[in-house]
Amino acid sequence: MSPTTVYLRSLFALAARPSWNNLNGIGGGLFSALAAAIWPLDLGASGWVNVSVTFVIYAIVAFAVLFAGQVLLLSPYRLWMRDRRDPSPPAPSGLEIVFDVSDPRFVKDKITHLDTVDNRRWYVGVKNLSTTTNVDDVSLRAQEGRFVRHTISVAYALSAEDRRVPVILERPTISPCAIEYVELFGLGGNVAIAPVGDLFAQRQTFVLEVRGRDTPTVMVEFEYLPTVPPTIRRVS
Repeated sequence: MSPTTVYLRSLFALAARPSWNNLNGIGGGLFSALAAAIWPLDLGASGWVNVSVTFVIYAIVAFAVLFAGQVLLLSPYRLWMRDRRDPSPPAPSGLEIVFDVSDPRFVKDKITHLDTVDNRRWYVGVKNLSTTTNVDDVSLRAQEGRFVRHTISVAYALSAEDRRVPVILERPTISPCAIEYVELFGLGGNVAIAPVGDLFAQRQTFVLEVRGRDTPTVMVEFEYLPTVPPTIRRVS
């Protein structure tokens, strides 16, 4: 819906109620009664029918005049005052890291013939929150840590140096409201069944951060839980 259409709908809505109230008040009734008495219309009907129909017609005219006056004179000012008191919330902007453990786009399982999870892979999305503006030079990366070195870095490593700060996603531009999906890493379904002290037998946390030109850096913390099959959930 265009801004002009929204403005006109708001204007008419503000004008309709006071116009109707005025018509049903003393002023509207008096105007219609005096008009019907002073300038009766000859409708070719009996006296009381003629007067009644004339009254109704003038009531419609009175409403039209009152409504036009509200639309042209009073409602624009009232709408302006309302917008000043209750300004619209700022339009969303920037980037967001999207993840929903209940959405199959973010958690994908490879099932064995015994109906158990052989392998589980996790994905995240990078969303441009703006409805009007592109975000350029977008990158998604994981902050360095032991868990990241054994998961995300392994999945994206090109060299020993790259394993420390893995860049998961790079895009020159993300369009308004668009979401770019990317795989994080995968683990075996029974990886949590390990000796005490093993990395995957303990709860772990890791942080992803997304950056873009002229937008604030967004950081989100995730948690690994040593369940069977393993679980990743968003913490913040």
